[in-house]
Amino acid sequence: MSVPESVAAQTHRSPENLVENVVRLVSLPEVCVRVNELIEDPSVSVTEIGRVIAQDAALTARLLKVVNSPFYGYAGRIDTIERAVTVIGMHDLRVLILATAAVHAFSRIPQDLVNMASFWRHSAYAAVMARLLAAHCDVLHPERLFVAGLLHDVGQLVHCLEIPDVVREVLVTAGEDEVVQAQLERDLLGFSHADTGAALMRAWRLPEWLARVCEHHHAPEEAGRYALDAGIVHAADLLVWQVDRGVAPVDALDSVAPAARELCRLHPDMVDDLAMEAALGLADALEIVLPSVSAR
Repeated sequence: MSVPESVAAQTHRSPENLVENVVRLVSLPEVCVRVNELIEDPSVSVTEIGRVIAQDAALTARLLKVVNSPFYGYAGRIDTIERAVTVIGMHDLRVLILATAAVHAFSRIPQDLVNMASFWRHSAYAAVMARLLAAHCDVLHPERLFVAGLLHDVGQLVHCLEIPDVVREVLVTAGEDEVVQAQLERDLLGFSHADTGAALMRAWRLPEWLARVCEHHHAPEEAGRYALDAGIVHAADLLVWQVDRGVAPVDALDSVAPAARELCRLHPDMVDDLAMEAALGLADALEIVLPSVSAR
C-alpha cells in the first residue's frame, strides 16, 4: 500500500507521545480523579465524597442535571451532591462522573473527521450492552463495565486531534469497520487507537484494569487477568455495531472472537433478548452521556 507523505511522517509517534500532546486539552478535572480514588476506599463517607465534588462547580452542575433527568426520575428534587450520592450509590456515581467528565473533555474536538453525536451514541450503546453482559457474567459491580464500554474508543478522538492525516487514510481504506481500522492503524503506526486510549486512561490516572480493557478490547485473549472484562467490552462493541447496521443479533454474534464468546458465555439463543434490552436502555444511557455536551 502506498502511504501518503503526510501519513508516513507520523510513523515515529507513540501512544504516549500523542497523549502527552493533548492531555491538557482533554484532561479530567482533578476532582474527578480524586473521587475515583476515594470510591475505592470502603472507609470513605458520603459526606467526604460530596465535599470533594463540590469543589468543582461545573462538575457539580452537570452531575445534578443528570441525576435530576428522567433517567433517575427525581425531577429536580435532588439539589445537593451528598443527596445524590445517597440516592444513587457510590458506584453509580463513579459512572456518572467519568461519563460526564470524559464527554465534556472532548466537547471541543473538531468534527470534520468524526461526528461526535454518532461517536458517543455508539459508545453509550456499547456501554449499556457491556453492563448487561457483565451482569450476565456475574461480574462484581457491573456498572464499572458501563464506564469501560463508554471509553473504549477514546483513542480514536486523540488520533483525530493529533494525527488527522492518518485518520483520513484509515477511514478511506477501512471505512467504518473498527476492527479493520485497528489493523490498518497497526500497519501504519505500529499501534492502534486501543493503545492510545489505554495511554490516555493512564494519563488520566484511572484504574489499571480500565487501561488494560481499553488496550485489549480488540484482542481480549491478550488481556491476562482482565480477559473477562476485555471480552465483555469486545463483545458489546461488535454486537451493537453490527445490530446498528441491520444485522440480526444471532448473526452479529459471528463477529465476536471465539475466546470472548466463551468468556462471556454467549449463546445464539440469548443474543436477541440482550440486543432488545440494550436498545431499550440506550435512551436512558444517552440521558447520562449527552447532557454534558451541552453543559459546557
